[in-house]
Amino acid sequence: MHPSNPLSAPFRILIAEDRLEDVELARFAMEQQGVAADWKVVQSEEALLEALREQDYDVLIVDYHLPGFSPLESIERLRSERPDLPPVILFTGTLEERRIAEVVQQGIVDDYVLKRHFSRLPSAVLHALAFRQAQRRVRELETLITALFSAMGRIPMGVLIFDAQCRLLYANPMALSFWPDLPEAPSSQPVQRLGNYELSSLLPSSGNDGPVALHLPQEEGRWVKVRRFWLGPEEEDRFQGYVFIAYDVMEERARYDQLHLQSRLAAIGELASGVAHEINNPLQSIVGFAELAKEQLEARGDSTSSIHRALEVIIREGMRAAYIVRELQNFAERQMGTKTSRLPPQVIVEEVLRLVEKPFWVHGCQVVREFEEDLPPIKVRVGEIQQALLNVLLNARDALLTVGGGQIFVRVKRGQHPLTRQPAVVFEVEDTGPGIAAEVQQHLFIPFFTTKDPDKGTGLGLSTAYRIITAHGGQIQVI
Repeated sequence: MHPSNPLSAPFRILIAEDRLEDVELARFAMEQQGVAADWKVVQSEEALLEALREQDYDVLIVDYHLPGFSPLESIERLRSERPDLPPVILFTGTLEERRIAEVVQQGIVDDYVLKRHFSRLPSAVLHALAFRQAQRRVRELETLITALFSAMGRIPMGVLIFDAQCRLLYANPMALSFWPDLPEAPSSQPVQRLGNYELSSLLPSSGNDGPVALHLPQEEGRWVKVRRFWLGPEEEDRFQGYVFIAYDVMEERARYDQLHLQSRLAAIGELASGVAHEINNPLQSIVGFAELAKEQLEARGDSTSSIHRALEVIIREGMRAAYIVRELQNFAERQMGTKTSRLPPQVIVEEVLRLVEKPFWVHGCQVVREFEEDLPPIKVRVGEIQQALLNVLLNARDALLTVGGGQIFVRVKRGQHPLTRQPAVVFEVEDTGPGIAAEVQQHLFIPFFTTKDPDKGTGLGLSTAYRIITAHGGQIQVI
């Protein structure tokens, strides 16, 4: 079992090293930093494999070459067989740094420490553990969110989610069958009517109003009952929107008794109001640990290593996961303020590419820059534009993964706004993947629409990018 806190000790360390004096050097470095650990030393491939079969270790430290076998070749084979392999630190004194960088980029090891810089070993171990646990937690949370949206799409009840200004942000298939005239979500304008009724007359006056019966416009004699909830804290000045849960009265009579149905609706209401609290807390822990580890690294004067860059990715990806949660909770705007900055567009793009380029390369996806020179600065909410670009880049990467990799061309150039014909800055992302079918293109910017497996995507990436770009007065198009 791994420690629940990645920065706590003692750790279980498996070290593949034939020089016992180097083992003692590693022990000394860890003890000097007050990091307690239980050590097991192996000197052959058989002993290495046996140790990993018999017990779980928190970290694996290996030399580049041992008499009779190459630990790195063994690790490379193990990674394909054991996705849960502990973080691997290369501890070497002979390998050239160019070759070490290649090994790290290929994903064979998570980090490296040169023996002449043995004092760096404790921080490398702690950062590798923090990075691995943060990745695991982000995957768990994204899986949870995906499962929640999948369930909302399949339950035999209509689900409508509005922001505080009554703009529609989500409607599941059952809700659209009840009210087919609803605008496409997310809607840019407030919804005025729900079927035959003024929406304003149906809004809950408290956090959890009782059910109301509504006649459906398209079928005479058909009624639905609708429960209405505030989204977020049940305080008038803090709520963030509304959730409507609608169910067919005739189907209710056929399948459920009233008590059972009310119980299920209450559970859904509690889930809707509590999901932000339950998911945001662990997300804050993930980002907090990553920021702590990054600060500790910078305090030691290290701001360029692979671990430092990986921690930046954790922080950014943790914030992205938090953004997905806020989409679920119907925030009309991202909670990152409305401050704008005037920056050269290539600077905005380069910051995003620096974060994704290495992880993309590991998966066989090469980023190619094509930036026009002397572009004018643009005034935007930088974080939002970077979020939109990141979502598009991740979509391009996923497309390339289906064909084993390829190239992603990122262009920044002068152009014209497609509607106003005024001068504009154009951001283009082109990949060498299989392309997008015509029947899929028309749905690309609809929230929760995805062609990926349930555990691979939420369907929010491109719809979020669309909302951000249009909110800036821009256009996003598929060519």
